[in-house]
Amino acid sequence: MSFTRQRSLQRRGIALVLANVNEQPLPLIKCSGFEAIIGDARLVRNLDEVAAATR
Repeated sequence: MSFTRQRSLQRRGIALVLANVNEQPLPLIKCSGFEAIIGDARLVRNLDEVAAATR
């Protein structure tokens, strides 16, 4: 997903939350700056944490 698309989602009030992210892509998400764009609170360990991340 591009940064532009994420910003488009934000403008429409749609929250992107990443849950159960595998170890391999996690460093790439952080190094690319995507974590900063979506917010570190939007990277959650499991689906139970999704509701809390969207508040």
